[in-house]
Amino acid sequence: YLKTLKCALILPIFMIIMFIESYIISGNFNYEIGQNVYYFVGFSVEAAKNWPIFIIIYILNFGLNSIFWINISIWNLKHNKNLLVSIIVTYIEFFLSAIIIDIIGTNFFLKTKYIGYFSLFNLWNFADIPWIGAVLESLLFIVITLFMVYKAYHNKEKVMEEL
Repeated sequence: YLKTLKCALILPIFMIIMFIESYIISGNFNYEIGQNVYYFVGFSVEAAKNWPIFIIIYILNFGLNSIFWINISIWNLKHNKNLLVSIIVTYIEFFLSAIIIDIIGTNFFLKTKYIGYFSLFNLWNFADIPWIGAVLESLLFIVITLFMVYKAYHNKEKVMEEL
């Protein structure tokens, strides 16, 4: 299990490289250019003003979501012996769970400030939810999927018999 968690570093390393390249090309992290020229800020103005903290939390969130995906994939590998089928089932499960969570969130929390927490497609958008909330949401998903992986693999004899 720990060897597979190395894959969780791929996206954060990619993000670090992307932030460094963006800084080298543009020379700054000035949000006012995007706001004044393009009338668009990809995140929030708060994120642009506190960009060192934002970058750390953003990269941390990418890493945590990578662990979430790895846990889902490992859980599916036990139930599907074929790697390709497991990957396809993982994507299908992710999209179905995201749609179900979105439906629940929009039906029950539409007029509240908590609506941003009910979207797996919104995990990297910090405009709707506080930064710490995004990290806690990712940690919650990791705990749930880690429990699923533990329940699937805790009985080693049964796992070996199924192989």
